[in-house]
Amino acid sequence: MRGIKLIDINSGAERHTGDDWDLIMSEKIIGMPKARTSKVEMTDRDGDLDMSESMLGRVSYTNRALSFGFTCTARQSVWAELREEISTFVHGKRLMIIDPDTPDHYYIGRCELGEPSYKGSAIMFLKITVDAYPYRLRLVETVGMENVTAGSKISLINSMMPVIPTITVDANVTIAFGAFSASLTSDSVYQIPQITLMPGENIITVTGGSGKITVTYRQGTI
Repeated sequence: MRGIKLIDINSGAERHTGDDWDLIMSEKIIGMPKARTSKVEMTDRDGDLDMSESMLGRVSYTNRALSFGFTCTARQSVWAELREEISTFVHGKRLMIIDPDTPDHYYIGRCELGEPSYKGSAIMFLKITVDAYPYRLRLVETVGMENVTAGSKISLINSMMPVIPTITVDANVTIAFGAFSASLTSDSVYQIPQITLMPGENIITVTGGSGKITVTYRQGTI
């Protein structure tokens, strides 16, 4: 049955609104995150000075609002028990949400179960709302693995969300990323804030040593 999959990020427990609770998804709203903007009024120029990218060099975003409406046609005698089961799993919890229209991505956010409404004694209506992280994240991490020597270039393609990758090395190597350089020690794992992958192609250059480098990161898009 068409519905959303909900995953508890702490326990890994999963529920599907259709398959597990027999809820028919009747409404879906995937809100867009708003860009954080900063404008300065100046008396000596026309229009405002847009400073939105001045701090990060890019636009950042607020959380996005998700809303899913469901119709339950189960017997009225089980409504109270079913609502309790759903609220126990959903209400107030920070969950992963997989939308059937984008099954290779997930949203993550704080969920709320609204008060149910009823139509006669045959139908119950429920709504789940989510205060979600602005980016839709890929279920599968991107992994790049290369055997490198001095002068090797590792090309990493990233989508819209800036991300700090995890870098694993099996030998002593030195690398450069733009103007930043670092020496990495054999059999170590690194997350280096100065190496933040931006949208598009990103190049890590090996400036010394040789060995195997593995770069792992999760892509995200609006």
